[in-house]
Amino acid sequence: MEKIGCFGLTEPLVGSGAGGGLLTTAKREGNTWILNGQKRWIGNSPGATYRSSGARDVDDNQVKGFIVENKTTPGFSVEKIKNKIALRVVQNGVITLDNCRVPEENRLQGDLSFRDTARVLRLTRQYVAWESVGCSMGAYEHALSYAQTREQFGKPIASFQMIQDLLAKMLGNITASHAWS
Repeated sequence: MEKIGCFGLTEPLVGSGAGGGLLTTAKREGNTWILNGQKRWIGNSPGATYRSSGARDVDDNQVKGFIVENKTTPGFSVEKIKNKIALRVVQNGVITLDNCRVPEENRLQGDLSFRDTARVLRLTRQYVAWESVGCSMGAYEHALSYAQTREQFGKPIASFQMIQDLLAKMLGNITASHAWS
């Protein structure tokens, strides 16, 4: 955990539907790429050591990946998104690339089109789904434990039919989520 990375693809105007309209651009000038655009909701970006950013090459119109190594790179800035409701443990940010210069050696050589980028997306979407199932399971376990220990009218509230119904619905939704994730 000495170095932390982030994957910057989602944009304010196109979300992560970047295959059909990534707005961040990359223009090659000799051994340097000039990146311009913005990324939003990028997990770990405020504190990351390395930031992978997707950009559309203006010459061949293909999405390519680039590594911006540190916060001091000219033309790079990141702003932490505050007051999030969910997953507050992950610090999300808005990355702005304004004539950000990245050397050719920091271009991800195997990332030549959106198809290559989509492979990463497929894996990350699975993790997001399982993360949600895990949070739901934790909420259920907490609710069940509370219902078994909280007493009303001299007995645990878990013994009341209405509470049992709510817990059963929670567990049913979690079970259904397992099938989809």
